[in-house]
Amino acid sequence: MVKNQTRKAEQVCINRHSHRAPGITTSVPHQCQICTTPVPDITTFNAILLTFHCKPYRRLHYGGMTATPPHSEVTHYCQLPTRPRVIVLANRLKSPVQAATQSLLPWLESRADVVAVPDLTQFDADAAAELPTADLILVLGGDGTMIGQARQTVALDLPVLGVNFGKLGFLAEFSIDDLHTHWDQLVQSHCHATRRVMIETMVFDPDSADCDIDALDMDHCRFVTHGVNDAVITAGPPFRMIELQLTIDPTTDKTRHHDLGTHFTGDGVIVSTATGSTAYNLSAGGPIISPSVDAHCITPICPQSLAFRPLVVAGSSSIALRVLRANAGTTLSIDGQVSIALQRDEQVFIRRSPHTFQLIRNPRVSYWRMLAEKMHWASNPTNPD
Repeated sequence: MVKNQTRKAEQVCINRHSHRAPGITTSVPHQCQICTTPVPDITTFNAILLTFHCKPYRRLHYGGMTATPPHSEVTHYCQLPTRPRVIVLANRLKSPVQAATQSLLPWLESRADVVAVPDLTQFDADAAAELPTADLILVLGGDGTMIGQARQTVALDLPVLGVNFGKLGFLAEFSIDDLHTHWDQLVQSHCHATRRVMIETMVFDPDSADCDIDALDMDHCRFVTHGVNDAVITAGPPFRMIELQLTIDPTTDKTRHHDLGTHFTGDGVIVSTATGSTAYNLSAGGPIISPSVDAHCITPICPQSLAFRPLVVAGSSSIALRVLRANAGTTLSIDGQVSIALQRDEQVFIRRSPHTFQLIRNPRVSYWRMLAEKMHWASNPTNPD
């Protein structure tokens, strides 16, 4: 049984140099796919686990052989060259960023090859496709800048390190001082990163066939984009309630269960990722979802029902929303930054994006510590005096 468990375990290299790419499985029993080092028996394996204090090893649960789900937003190790090629995306509309960029670039150029510093006022996905080859994207701005540039550079599949000049800094985890302190650690050893799940959102015109998880009517698709946080339908002016039909994993296959969906009225609905669960979703009464959970959250905005509570669904699920009644200003918003007007009988289809957002983590903070410090999670009331 022990041998069988060992074979089923993630076959990761037990040498320090291979900790940069853990979690890669192999079909060869007791052998690492990365460097072909034999994996020892389970007793020795556990001893090495305790010696190295390696999170990927600790994540293995030999009792049930539970491994990390392939699409979860989990920590992995990102190996950067000792002198990485860096793209700097600086939100110069923030006055502190302008000054910080001028002082940071000489310091950075002595440690990395800065291959591009584009003007973000004219930067989009097409411009991102023309950027030179790089190893890292350095974003100077706030969480909004991080989210916006994640969408623009999604096709590059590069790790993103955010230096915070905004209010919260939930995604932009580093300060300038943190960057100076941890730079050598990031490039000389492995750095922690999370691959955050993104969503793909499509809008289909009124002439489209019903959305189907197996066959979408792309001839009638008029809008496609990716998002980090959420896709939100809002009632808009003149601010009367709208009516929506919600279907999870819609299908028109008569051999399978055909869900006609749930109708509800209200001021709109939020479909968020785990990353976005601490944004608009949280303000609307939705739950906080750990980044390690592969899930989406559906949170109604002021529904005309006491029974419609926020719903957490699997990250593999697709969500279809048909607009049954709309206002002149009814709008779909992605991450609060990209918006498109919606009309009656149009459909919004949301699913996991094939792309992910690779976020470099600050070594000195954890997600839960950051939640407590920056969002005052579970804090007791205090007297301002």
